[in-house]
Order: sequence, then structure tokens, then C-alpha cells
Amino acid sequence: MRKLFLFVIFCFFLPWNAFADNKPLRVGVLEVPPFVMHDQRGYYGIDIDLWNKIAERNHIAYVYVPLGQNVNNAESSLLNNKVDMLLGPFATTASRLENQYFTQPYTTSHISVLAKKDSEHNLFSITIINKFALYGFVAFLIVFYLYLSIFYFYEKEFHDDVPKNYFKGIAYLCFMSALKKKITPYFPSSLASKVIYILWSIVIFLFFSSITATITSIFVINATKDDFPIKTLEQLIDANKSVGVLAGSYDETIAKKLNLRVESLDSLDQAVDLLQQGKLVAVIADQFSLTSIVLSKKYVDLYFAPFTLEEIKFGFVFKQDSPLIKPINIEILKMHESGESENICSHYLSGVIGFTDCKRY
Repeated sequence: MRKLFLFVIFCFFLPWNAFADNKPLRVGVLEVPPFVMHDQRGYYGIDIDLWNKIAERNHIAYVYVPLGQNVNNAESSLLNNKVDMLLGPFATTASRLENQYFTQPYTTSHISVLAKKDSEHNLFSITIINKFALYGFVAFLIVFYLYLSIFYFYEKEFHDDVPKNYFKGIAYLCFMSALKKKITPYFPSSLASKVIYILWSIVIFLFFSSITATITSIFVINATKDDFPIKTLEQLIDANKSVGVLAGSYDETIAKKLNLRVESLDSLDQAVDLLQQGKLVAVIADQFSLTSIVLSKKYVDLYFAPFTLEEIKFGFVFKQDSPLIKPINIEILKMHESGESENICSHYLSGVIGFTDCKRY
């Protein structure tokens, strides 16, 4: 009976001992928020919290191996035996299953399209208004000066009140006898001056009417223009501009299948920055990661297009011969059933519009 008990205990611990030879498990981490993040205190995030609990409950010793955000390098590290498993937003795909093994999905997300609001037409309109106001004001001053000059040369012959000095006469007419403190405004005496006065009144009316009409039309055009240039997949394809994706990711595969102009980048942070700078028309990635990055950077003029490209499932990645796959799958399913994995996921996305909880697989 004692031998049977020892044999059972031996079999229970066999996978860990046989796999690691008492060496700590090398856990490669793909640093993409909110799955894997790092600060002075160490690693944290959805994957980290999940894995820490799984490892603690199964008495697995491990060390984290940083792999940046390059998906290709991370997968190569696993295949070349530099790490024993991978954490991060690795989507389960048929091509990856040919030489890797994924655990049960711990959460699902969607491949989403992040785009930038079209604020250029507002900036263009402000520029137009500023130029129009400047040139209009200069033109008004020139015409007003010509009007006063002509008005002065006619009126100085008929009014003794009009100073004979040119500049004093111009000043007098400009202020409409305010220098003499008269109650009634100055009105021309000669026929020519009256005609000029009437024409000037018409010019003033037309000038301010045109300004009002121009500014009104600009604001009307702005009101009818759409601030969200990408609303459909067709618009994204027709834009014929580069979209940013994480190099080696499944998002890159999807973008290329859609025949989009793809710019593969080493990090999603870089992609989002380029989008903000107007160098990309959109960034394609899982919605959790994009949301986390946008919130951390506080970019307020970026938005998610009202469509998604595909639903994706995330799991931990192992080599196909790993003895840890079964016990970890059992633990993930237990965490699903208890709602623990859902709570961990929601913790990192709480308060985000559109993310009331994480979808359970």
C-alpha cells in the first residue's frame, strides 16, 4: 500500500521534474499591454496575473525572459529552445499550431481598426478665415483711405470747418466732426461728395455682408463634414494608405489578406504614435492592446472604427512536447469556471467605454 502511494506521488510530480530537470521554467514575455507590462516593481498585466496564480498553485518555479514586442523573435526563441513558453497576446491560428501548442484560451478579443478623426478640415477652415480676415482688413483700410482722400479734396472747398491741411482734414473727416464736438455727424455738402458718401456706404454694406456670408458658409461646410473618415472596411481599403501592424502578428496576416498597404512595425506604441502624427491611416491590432495604449498616451482624437475584422482567442504558447500543457489547461478551465480569469481581465480594462467585462471563452 505504501509503495502504491509513493508511486502515485511520483507520477503526480513527474511532469515538472522531467520537464525542467529541477531548473526554473523560462517564461518568455511579449511586452504588449494590457497583457504584459513592466515597471520598476516588475512584470504585471492580464497574462502575468494569470500565470502567477497558475504557477503558484502548481508549484512551478520560473523566471521571466523579456522578448520586447517582436512576435517573430518571440516565436523563434521558443522554437530554438531559448525559452520554454510564451506569454502575451498570441492568437491561436492554424499555422502556429503546426509547430507550437496553445493552451485553452483564457480570453477573447477582436482585431479592430484604430483610426484618427479628420480634424484637418477644421484647421484648414480656421486658416482660411484668418487669411480672409487679414486680407479683408488690409483691403478695407486701403479703400477707406482712398475714400477719405477723395472726400477731403471735394469737401475742403465747400466747408470752412474742414481743415486745409491734408492730414488734419483727413482726421477731421475720419472722426465725422468729433474733433469739433458736434452732436450731429458730418454730412457732405457737394454733389460729388454725396455720391462718394453713398457709394462708400454701399461698399461697407457689401464688404461686411460678404464676410458674414463667407464665414457662415465655412461653418456650414464644417458641420456637414464627417470627422470619422473610416467607418467601413470598404473605406479603409479605398483609402489606399498605409496601416500599421505589429510585425509577425496575426493582425499582419489579416491586413495582408485584405490587400491593404501594410507597414509592419516593431511595437504597437510606435504604430499608434505614427497614426497620431498622420503618417498612417489606421492601426490594426486586438482591441484590448490598442485601448490600453491609447489610454496611456491620452490621445483624444483617435477612435475605433465601428467594425471588427475577426474574433481572436488568446492562449499561452508551448512547444508541442511540453508536459505542462495538460495541468495548465486544467487550471485555466478552473479559473474560467470560477470567474477568476474574467475578473483579472476586467481589472485591467475597468472604466474603459465598451469594456464592461472580458468575454469568457
